[in-house]
Amino acid sequence: MTRKIALIALFLFALFASLASAAPLPAKGKGHVYDGGGMFPSGRLQGLEQAAAAGAPYAYYIVTLESLGASEPDAYAEALYDAWKLRADDVLILLAKQERRVQLYFVNPPLQRKLDALPDDYAGNDYAGRAAIDRFVGGTFTPLAKEGDYAGGVLKLIAAAKQLPEPAGDAAPGAEPDTAPDAGGSPSSGETATPPATPPDSGIAAGNGTAAGQPSSPANRTGLAIALLVLALVAAAAIMLVLYLIRRSRHARLVRETDAIAVELFRAQELLRPLVGLYSGPATAATLKPVADALDARAASAQELLRTLGGSRPGFFSGGGRRATDAAGATAARLRADAGELRKQAEHLVELDRQNGREVSGIQGELSGLAAKAGELATANGLSLARIKQEIAENAEQVEVIRKRQVTDLIDAAELLKPHRATVELHASLLERLPSFLSQRQLLPDDIAQARSRIEGELRAERLELTEFNPFDRLEEASRRLAPFADALAAGDLREAAGQSEAMTGAIAEAQRMVRERVALRDGLAADLETLERFAGSFSFGEAAYREELGKLRSQFDESVWGFMPDAFRAATDAFRELEAGLAPLREAFGEQRYAAARPQADRLLELSKRAAEAAESCLKARERAHARTEALRAKWEDARQTFEAAASQAAAHRLPAAGDSGARVATQEDAIQAELRETDRLLSPPGIHPDAAELRLNQLASRVAAYAQDVQRLVQEKQTAERRMRELGSRYDSVHARTRHRSLPGHFDASYQARVNEADRMFALGMYAGAIEQMNEADRQLQRMQSAYDDILREERRHEEERRRHEELHRQNSAHHGGHQGGGHHGGSTGGDSFDKPRGSSGGDNW
Repeated sequence: MTRKIALIALFLFALFASLASAAPLPAKGKGHVYDGGGMFPSGRLQGLEQAAAAGAPYAYYIVTLESLGASEPDAYAEALYDAWKLRADDVLILLAKQERRVQLYFVNPPLQRKLDALPDDYAGNDYAGRAAIDRFVGGTFTPLAKEGDYAGGVLKLIAAAKQLPEPAGDAAPGAEPDTAPDAGGSPSSGETATPPATPPDSGIAAGNGTAAGQPSSPANRTGLAIALLVLALVAAAAIMLVLYLIRRSRHARLVRETDAIAVELFRAQELLRPLVGLYSGPATAATLKPVADALDARAASAQELLRTLGGSRPGFFSGGGRRATDAAGATAARLRADAGELRKQAEHLVELDRQNGREVSGIQGELSGLAAKAGELATANGLSLARIKQEIAENAEQVEVIRKRQVTDLIDAAELLKPHRATVELHASLLERLPSFLSQRQLLPDDIAQARSRIEGELRAERLELTEFNPFDRLEEASRRLAPFADALAAGDLREAAGQSEAMTGAIAEAQRMVRERVALRDGLAADLETLERFAGSFSFGEAAYREELGKLRSQFDESVWGFMPDAFRAATDAFRELEAGLAPLREAFGEQRYAAARPQADRLLELSKRAAEAAESCLKARERAHARTEALRAKWEDARQTFEAAASQAAAHRLPAAGDSGARVATQEDAIQAELRETDRLLSPPGIHPDAAELRLNQLASRVAAYAQDVQRLVQEKQTAERRMRELGSRYDSVHARTRHRSLPGHFDASYQARVNEADRMFALGMYAGAIEQMNEADRQLQRMQSAYDDILREERRHEEERRRHEELHRQNSAHHGGHQGGGHHGGSTGGDSFDKPRGSSGGDNW
């Protein structure tokens, strides 16, 4: 007895101590988000509230705390769930900031079944074998939480919960959903609790007729079979009726389509019937006859198809004939396509017949008008115009031949009349120009004389001699054409007259243009000659200037800079001497007004002057260009040096070790870069400055310095990340170890964790920061496994405790039942009752 009292006192003391150190339960507010740990940005609270309160299919209560204290996450979550009186469709999401723990708690078996149906690799291989809730949290919330985005992790968890599929074996759509009791033990709102099934040995019927579990009688089975047979017969009759109506509708539609095709073919035949009786020539045989024959054949096929369809109406019980109907439909489709094409061809032929008449009548009318106009112009101007009248008559005779052929044959008159129409347009144009021809016959002699007088005046004014050109030759040619022009007008050969007129006007215009072009050629040559003489007088690149520049370059720069100068100097002097030699012949040709011959000479001398000037400038500017390039390379060298020194200072400030692969590579890079800097500085320093070699070396140096700076920056970042991870991992280990140190956990989590941490410390000391981070990540996974194992132990303990309570309650009920029978057996009534234990909740989570 004394021992029992001591154990009870010890238990009460431990209970009170744990309650005293446990985190207090926050009061439930009006909203769904309680950010006691300050883990959510203010701008994300509204979105979290809306997502949590959506209520489809669950409502979420999100609670963040600074710390759980000595409380276990699942126990705290369960206590908060009960204290807030949450219901079956409510899910509690608890986040502990210091413990870096997220815990889910709900009392909803259907939701638990959905989570249990998730695959083992839902959150990756690290979560394989863990509880379903842990896998769900690890695959949704944890990745974002590790990045510090707790709000995003919660939103992703809520969104994923909405997309959870129904597990196999659950109720089909339309059946009553699973109902989960709320925290108080009663069904959720809007649902009716189903009473427990009556035990088989109770003797109470499960309905008004047949006892529960008993098979139906033979009479009932016979009635059910008859009802099913009648239902099958009715369904078969309905199906047959529907099929018959479909066949009948299809047949009627096919008949209507075929009849429409026959009508379309008949109309096309009616269009061509007058043409077939009217024309019989070779063009008709090639165009009209094939279309008419095709229409007759298609019309006969359409009539035959109509007769076939009229004699084969579908019957109610005749299920065959489908292939025949399909064949008839295919035939109708081919006839429909042919009928459309043949109708277009028939309409084209009818339009061609109408167009032929219009074309022939139109051109004959134009020819008559031209003949009348030619007669009128001949009478009015006292000319015969015999030649053009003859051409018009010949054209009319040829058109008449086409007209006669068009009467008996279906030809393409528009195509045949194209050359004759072109002739009509030419004759009309010539007759329109006849007045201008007559005017030119009177005025052209005076025009030639006036042009001669103007040209003579311009030659005197510009002091031009008839050297290399003679504009009067073109005027003589125009004068010689006056007589043929007059003869062509008298004979009525307007084509010849038009040609002579264009030749005379062109010769006069060319004679006047020759003088203007000669003046322009002379002025251009004069300007170029002045330029060449000025260049010859100002070009002063002699031997002394060349030697001076070459000496300065040799004293400072490598031969690659000044090696081109001897050749350039020779090119300049040779070009200048050739230019001086060519100036005298150019002046002589210009003075003799041989401008056409002088033009290529001047062009050649201008090219020589350009060549000499460029060669001289390249020599004179060589030193200036070399200095400018050297300064630019020196500035680039200085930038590389500053970048290197800044990166080296950063490496020294963060005490990056020289051991390890990364550290050794950085040290090697430092030595190589310093050597490159010294060599490049030598190439950029006189004497013997070598810009080409320096630029090549500088490009290599810049790449190497950039790689060195990147390596240093990467190592510094890796070192800072490793240091931060070490601090975080130590804090988290202290938190997990404080909760699990009184439990005997399976496995060797603690030892594996310490081994990983020791290896990370070793790698960190060697400067292998990336490897140290990987070892710390593996140690973090060991902590997660330790926490998971601890959570599994707690859940198993709670399950045993609940099992023990149920056994005690069952024992109590049995004792009360037997006691009631013994003490109250004389009463005539019966007593009964039921009790509901608090339903078991689902709990799980993860550490980030």
